[in-house]
Amino acid sequence: MSKKQIITLIICQMTLHLLHGQMKFEPLQTEVGLTLVNDICRDEEGYLWIANDGVGLVKHNSYNSIRYLHDESDTTSLSDDGVLALKVDSSNNLWIGTRNGLNKYCPELDNFKRYRFVESDPEFIRSNVINELYVDNSGKLWVLTDNGLYKHNEKSDSFTHFVTPSSMNNSDFKGMDQDKNGDYWIVTDKNGILQFNEKNATFIYYPDNKITIQTDNIKKILIDKDNTFWITSTFYGLAQFNPQTKEWYYLPTNETGTGINRTIVLDIIEWKDNELLVAVDQGGINKINKKTGKVTYIKADNPQYGKLSSDGIYSFHLDKKGILWVGTSRSGVNYYNPKKGRFNSFSQGQRYSNSNNSIQKHPSSNTIGCFYEDRDGTIWIGTDGGGLNAFNVKENTFTVYTHDPKDPYSIASNVIRSITQNKNNDLIIATWDGVLNRFEKKTKRFYKETLEDEFKKKFNIDNFWSTFQDSKNRLWLVTPSLNILVYDEN
Repeated sequence: MSKKQIITLIICQMTLHLLHGQMKFEPLQTEVGLTLVNDICRDEEGYLWIANDGVGLVKHNSYNSIRYLHDESDTTSLSDDGVLALKVDSSNNLWIGTRNGLNKYCPELDNFKRYRFVESDPEFIRSNVINELYVDNSGKLWVLTDNGLYKHNEKSDSFTHFVTPSSMNNSDFKGMDQDKNGDYWIVTDKNGILQFNEKNATFIYYPDNKITIQTDNIKKILIDKDNTFWITSTFYGLAQFNPQTKEWYYLPTNETGTGINRTIVLDIIEWKDNELLVAVDQGGINKINKKTGKVTYIKADNPQYGKLSSDGIYSFHLDKKGILWVGTSRSGVNYYNPKKGRFNSFSQGQRYSNSNNSIQKHPSSNTIGCFYEDRDGTIWIGTDGGGLNAFNVKENTFTVYTHDPKDPYSIASNVIRSITQNKNNDLIIATWDGVLNRFEKKTKRFYKETLEDEFKKKFNIDNFWSTFQDSKNRLWLVTPSLNILVYDEN
């Protein structure tokens, strides 16, 4: 066995109390140009998707970026380069709304399925301008267009159309959310708000008594955890709507700490400690404290907020890791990672228990060979002699899996070389003795991977040093002699 370096396991502590530090933004470095960023979304695989208005869709993987563009000769390309909205549904499908059709990303083929207006088919979308995408509390996907609302039926992969009565003249849908009772509320390009009843397919219109001029504008709606309704507008700033009294209130426009500093408001999200972040074009990020009413202005010319590249803020995305992504009008994407530079140290110590499948506060070894974060957010740690450790980032605990000669379903060795995950969410683990272990997370059992014997016989090898399962479900293996093997089940 070759000499190994003994290292202390250092893991970023992923807890919300780290969010109390000063927000410091950094620009996202990409090798492709990013212009007006309408939307941002991070999928379950960790890829960051960026909606560009006019220059397509960009996928970023922390190392490089890929741009997807419309190709007139390729029906599996993006339907249009003007990308307006992104959303990942409850089945982890990525949906892309453009100025000319809806698209679903097909990761196995790295292309797109298009959904376009088909005159003869009432179950498909009758408008090709996709303003917004929304996933409700039950996981249903809703598509907001300039010709009404569509609900996606996952089993049939078709759509149900809902539209306001012609007398309302109010079907250019812009934003949608649910209140604490599960009722749907929708904003359109006209003033006021719609309450939508899915069962009856009916709409109730509540006009805005503060705005008399009907102006086409872009809106979004956020119903926060306190059931307060917030409506953004590109003409009138930021408003609150009271669903009990049906009254409207507009925040003042100023930069004195009591109002929004511009009237062109494009997005809004909930932040920590009863705070809201408001995206203001040429006004930066306006942070509202709901308890005090104080507004803080985060702008590009203030170095205490890091390196925010522009005051033209267009979109927000808060991912599951707590990273805030900010889209701008001309300067691409910025991000704030509240966990950056904050570490906790974990070492074996004297409290280590060598019992299998035990939960403890310390790792089973200080000699660490590999890491892997699975789709559920668990950090898997391969040790040299201490078996496999599963780190729970919420509880700060380790579950230890070690070899037990009396248990046929234990891991084959306590020296772990590499970890990856297959499409069935099972882990594939290469151990020092040359075994490919398959770990079923549901049963917590280890099995010998059936591919192992085939690889060893065909290529005359006896060990694996590294494993990787890619987005197309291909398994890549590296041997001690630096041969690279790939298995494609298709």
